[in-house]
Amino acid sequence: MKALSLFFALAVCLGFSALSHLSLADMPIRATPSDRVFIKEAASGGNDEIALSKIAVRRSSSPMIRMFARTMIRQHSQANAQLKLIAMSLGVRVPRGPDFSHRLIEMKLDMMTGAAFNRAYINAMVKDHTAADHVFQMGTTVDSNELRSFALNTLPVVENHLKMATDIQAGESMSKMAHM
Repeated sequence: MKALSLFFALAVCLGFSALSHLSLADMPIRATPSDRVFIKEAASGGNDEIALSKIAVRRSSSPMIRMFARTMIRQHSQANAQLKLIAMSLGVRVPRGPDFSHRLIEMKLDMMTGAAFNRAYINAMVKDHTAADHVFQMGTTVDSNELRSFALNTLPVVENHLKMATDIQAGESMSKMAHM
């Protein structure tokens, strides 16, 4: 028994000495719980907004709504691609596709037309971007430096999307969208 204990002690020492040449930068990085929550919420929100916006491009009769929806698809797809790379480096899988509640909203929107569709879509975008703003605010405090940087860089885009959606909701002109 004493020999076995000595063997394990020696193995542990050899293991630590073999790892002693590695710096913290060489060690595999794992996501903390706050990193995981941010990744899940941010990716899910992006997926939700892309899915609803694809319907808006097809079904809306408003050029303003269709332009806004195309912007949402393009910018959220870019952000989700960046987030996916960061998540992979942290060993976290990102959700694919919209969540259950947004699949229900998709079905509802798919049955609507005209002004009722436009109103329901833009109301969903205001609600979703309000939630996304909170998620990205939280993201500015996560443990991963790369995720925190992503959140800090993406937060102004989310805030701009929220402003555009609330402006459309209020019926204000979106002439600045022409510059996108």
